Amino acid sequence: MALHWRRSVAREIGTPKIIPPADCQIALVYPNTYTVGMSSLGYQMVYRGINDQPLALAERFFCEGRPALSVENQRPLDQFDLVAFSISYELDYLNVVRFLLDNHISVVAAERDPEAEPIVLAGGICLSVNRLPIYDLADILVVGDGELRMERIIEAWTNAAGNRARFVEAVATIEGVEVTAGALGRFGLEPAGQTPDTLRPPPIEPHVVQTLNSTDAFATIVTPDSELADCCLVEIARGCPYRCRFCFMGHCVPHRVRPFAAVREMIERGRHLTQRLGLIAAAVGSHPEIDRICEFCRSEGLAVSFSSLRVEDVTPVMLDLLAAGGPAIGHNRTRGGFGAPAPPAGQEPLGRTSDRIHCRSGRTWPERPEDVFHGRSARRAARRHRSDRTVGRGGTASGSRLPATTAPTRCTAGRARGQCLGLRPQTGHAACRARNTHAGADQEPPQTAGRLASAN
Repeated sequence: MALHWRRSVAREIGTPKIIPPADCQIALVYPNTYTVGMSSLGYQMVYRGINDQPLALAERFFCEGRPALSVENQRPLDQFDLVAFSISYELDYLNVVRFLLDNHISVVAAERDPEAEPIVLAGGICLSVNRLPIYDLADILVVGDGELRMERIIEAWTNAAGNRARFVEAVATIEGVEVTAGALGRFGLEPAGQTPDTLRPPPIEPHVVQTLNSTDAFATIVTPDSELADCCLVEIARGCPYRCRFCFMGHCVPHRVRPFAAVREMIERGRHLTQRLGLIAAAVGSHPEIDRICEFCRSEGLAVSFSSLRVEDVTPVMLDLLAAGGPAIGHNRTRGGFGAPAPPAGQEPLGRTSDRIHCRSGRTWPERPEDVFHGRSARRAARRHRSDRTVGRGGTASGSRLPATTAPTRCTAGRARGQCLGLRPQTGHAACRARNTHAGADQEPPQTAGRLASAN
């Protein structure tokens, strides 16, 4: 695993040189793979913020390898003072548990050795939504924006001079930071008359940065091995002005936008890393100066993509910039229709997924490149669907040589390879016919054919 991380670092651009030791050494863990973690702007912001402190250092850890080793210097976890998790998705709670078990750290905070095992911190957007699933696992919870809180936590550790109980007591006074019941009981700090079993977490409001004037909200490490390969991420807003019921961003934290001057400075500082730029916000089009930002990016010759868009907020300037940069599209034929280059062989999981979904739906993927545009495809598919469902006087389906009474059979083509497990349409899959895996699919069953012949 050490060789793997050295190769990963060699492919990165902008990686800082981390030289241990330091007064406060933090293992910053993203509870997922390196590919996913390096696509998280919040994770990179916390990482840079810690390493900007003169008395602290942070090294990256991911859920890869046993035991875990840091990416920068391939050091084991027991050489760090604090273990901090950045949790962006609810399903990563399971990865937190797996990471602790794989590295021989007690999962429940109340059961950890107060001196031999590390202090576990947790933060991320998930804790602003609901911190209870992780409450019994972590010692310290950072609820809200973490860049300002980490500076105070590092200061508390250096002032405690290695005294963990004193450190936990000092951290409990920081706004937006909560010490869990398990940590209070382990260090003998629980309130009078209460135990970790009876002490319930009180309600807490996420502590957020009210004004986004900082110019450090961009990715300083670019790598081709992330989900957003060779792309510099720049945050232009936090929160969301909309209150959609299926999304928590508009309900948990206020909507704040970063002024154009700050966004321009971040773009200028990050453009030496790559010519690809990703604008990050819950609703990019809701930024009041989005056209001005797009015009600046176009004048600088940058390829730009957007993290999230609402149709009513999209402007012609945004569409022009998106078309020039090349949208992220899953299928090769769709890429060709938009003029986007095809990915290298073996690197199109979205294309394979769309093929499998299309086979499950019982429809045939458009044969011609121009059919990728949704209007033509939808109309052609609707006409094909109607012709297959229309029953003629002779008892057969119009446009099909199969009798109308024949029910669709389950497609077994490519079952061993897992490529197609959907219902076979009456006309068969075009791709399957090309591979001769539906041999005889267009032939009538003997008994049915005879019945039709006698009827005629």
